[in-house]
Amino acid sequence: MHDQNAGGAGAAGGRGSFGAAQIRSKQALIVAASPISRIVIGRTIERIYLSSQAVTPEAAPAALRKSQPLLVIIDGPLGEPAAEQLFGELARHRKASERKLPRVLMIADAAASSDLPYGATIDATVGKPITPDTLQPVVERLLGE
Repeated sequence: MHDQNAGGAGAAGGRGSFGAAQIRSKQALIVAASPISRIVIGRTIERIYLSSQAVTPEAAPAALRKSQPLLVIIDGPLGEPAAEQLFGELARHRKASERKLPRVLMIADAAASSDLPYGATIDATVGKPITPDTLQPVVERLLGE
């Protein structure tokens, strides 16, 4: 798993658009306030043969612009203004992409998952607590779309 300040394999390329090099990189950006969540999610993603970069919610918009990942996994809830900045950046990237990339997976409490803000930007939701067995099939489905 990459440190939050490290660039990923998909760091090269134009800003705001997803070129073939970025799509082939199969990088996931993990956004979580908890360091433990970043580690657990990162290890699960690496089982699926994706490279990962884990960041705090505050660092996520800059990391998204720099790495242009195929998938963004958000361990919610995110506080404002971090959520507003991240989802604004995600919306810009998806609007510029023919395939609406990156795909976005939200990890949320089961009770809150039906009432998530920014729902149009979220492709899938996984309830907490997460395990590799619950996260892996959803990630594989999103990447297959």
